[in-house]
Amino acid sequence: MPQSRSYYFVANFLRLFLIYCLGLVIFLISRIYFALEYGNLQELQGGIWEVALAFVIGFRTDTMSLSYGLLPVFLLILGLYIVPWSRVVGYLKFLKNFLLIYSTTVFGIFLLILICDFFFYRFFNDHLNILVFALIDDDTKAVLTSMWTDYPVLKILLLIAFSVTGFAFLIKKILNLNVPLFKLSSFKSVITVLLSLVLVFTGLRNSWGTFPLRLQNTIVSDNTFINKIGVAGVFSLQNAFKEKMDESINTDISETLKKYKFASVDKVMNAYLDRSDISIVEFPNCLKARTAFQEKLEQKKPNVVIIQMESMSNHLLDFHSPEFNMLGSLEQELADSNAYVFRNFVSASWTTIHSLEALIIASPETPISQSVYREQKLSSSAAMPYLKA
Repeated sequence: MPQSRSYYFVANFLRLFLIYCLGLVIFLISRIYFALEYGNLQELQGGIWEVALAFVIGFRTDTMSLSYGLLPVFLLILGLYIVPWSRVVGYLKFLKNFLLIYSTTVFGIFLLILICDFFFYRFFNDHLNILVFALIDDDTKAVLTSMWTDYPVLKILLLIAFSVTGFAFLIKKILNLNVPLFKLSSFKSVITVLLSLVLVFTGLRNSWGTFPLRLQNTIVSDNTFINKIGVAGVFSLQNAFKEKMDESINTDISETLKKYKFASVDKVMNAYLDRSDISIVEFPNCLKARTAFQEKLEQKKPNVVIIQMESMSNHLLDFHSPEFNMLGSLEQELADSNAYVFRNFVSASWTTIHSLEALIIASPETPISQSVYREQKLSSSAAMPYLKA
């Protein structure tokens, strides 16, 4: 007998939740094996409370990874409220088959990543990181040959095949579970959907703060290895992809101009210099200036020290007084007649690294320091004039 949309939604959401719990068990087994294989048992026993906190962090990172992995399924379950009623039965059959195939595939991929992370840690003493891409870019054939000779590839493939079969069996059991019949009012149905959205959103971010759960939030101990326990291979690979994206600096001038809505480089220079008569032929001389000759400076060349304050808002200086010292030991330095304080300053960005780079190297594309160009000398460096003086 056909039931309401709300019944089908709740029933399938509960099944999805059980599949998520199965995923947590897989990650938990992997984490325990990792801790026992690479950890020092005496150290772990001595820091048992911190180990427990690391496992709590592990639950959060695993939830984040599983939430992203199972998100397409949740969106399809939400689709039960969209498809015409006459097609709901057919949609339910499709949903069941998709859940089985997709969830089994995702768990198989997750298991492969966890195994790769396990052996990656053995060699690099760290979870999967941006070095993964360096290995691939270096010499893929050589890397694959090394993997075949140095690691039990056939055993790993057999383990994955056996595990995927087990995943399919357990997920099929979950999908065949009967959910007792019930009816929800329209109001309760809306509340149920909103609650599910809140749960999924929380799983994806694992934080209600400004930022989602990040790698730096996984630190729970002074012991480096204990901190490693809370980070699984899937979460660390997610961060590796993010680092790889951060490394990507677009050097295409036309795309950069389009991004910042400039028609030409001439327009950029005129906007920067607050002029209207500059052309590209005058670059880079148009950006250079020479101060008037000062005999005193020629006789006694000063040391130039530029201090850039981190997160010291301009208005905080107004609160400085002998009774309320906002400057500390910096007060004496600023009182020096040779010190210049630039207070009419507008930050280039709301993040530290982007603002610092805008000052130091005058680049519109950041962060250079985290890209493949971090070791290169840049002609726009603010320190260059002083080095060449």
